[in-house]
Amino acid sequence: MTNLSALDSPSDRAAPAIPEQQFSDDARRRQLRGYLDHGLRSVSGWLDKRSARIIATLGAYQSAQGIRGALGEIGVHHGKLFILLDLMRTADETSFAVDLFDEQDQNVDQSGLGDYARLLHNLETFSGGMSGVKIVKGSSLALQASELLALCGPARMFSVDGGHTAACASNDVALAEQATIDEGIVIVDDYFNPMWPDVSIGVSQHIFQNGSQLRPFAISPNKLYLARVPCHDRYRAVLRERARRYFLKTSEMYDHAVDIYGYDPSSSWRRRVINYVKKSPIGGPAHALYRRYRAGAKGDRT
Repeated sequence: MTNLSALDSPSDRAAPAIPEQQFSDDARRRQLRGYLDHGLRSVSGWLDKRSARIIATLGAYQSAQGIRGALGEIGVHHGKLFILLDLMRTADETSFAVDLFDEQDQNVDQSGLGDYARLLHNLETFSGGMSGVKIVKGSSLALQASELLALCGPARMFSVDGGHTAACASNDVALAEQATIDEGIVIVDDYFNPMWPDVSIGVSQHIFQNGSQLRPFAISPNKLYLARVPCHDRYRAVLRERARRYFLKTSEMYDHAVDIYGYDPSSSWRRRVINYVKKSPIGGPAHALYRRYRAGAKGDRT
């Protein structure tokens, strides 16, 4: 049985950065900006700053639209992404973290190293401590959606970064789908990472074999964003408006349009110019000229 722990009693935490009685959405937003600008780099883990800002953009949009629900993650490591999710919640919402923590003998693929003491320290430093945070200690393979729903209610944003085997990835995405609201967003880590090919296999198994309603709508560095199809247009639109400096192109995945983000502003503008020239009447001749130039430059080096 998975150990469901709501570790938010006074004995389990030091004085939080924002005491519960002083909790305010404005204060959380200030802390969120500070974490994105400065704190993110101080927490061990794997989260590209551009992906962090895209996740924050989606979360802020949900809040502005009155979309309510818990925010949480399977596989928190030291809390780099989980802290971001915790800072995005409003006063009436809950965040949740699922991890093996001390039970690392069950971490069969060594895809992370959850550390509860380090997570607690980072939450105290960059967020509101354990206030409003629910902790699930144990394997997500033994966790039922009903248990998670009973602990914190349905989620509006759910990050999947647990075990990186196909079985774990398929299980965790299925769990996320069952535990999210209709407007919920599921974020999958390492889908395109060549070091973890089974993640993409597991996600595909769930989508094609389990009758999933989730489909991708966006990609950012090391993250794949899934949602139910009726929500795609609104989420894609808000990213195109508010994260356009990172936009690269639109592609297709699982028969649905996906927007791809990732370049820094300077690279993004350069890429836009290149794409514009390619699609213009001079695109063909310009590309042929460039290839001849490259061939000549290569010949000069031989």
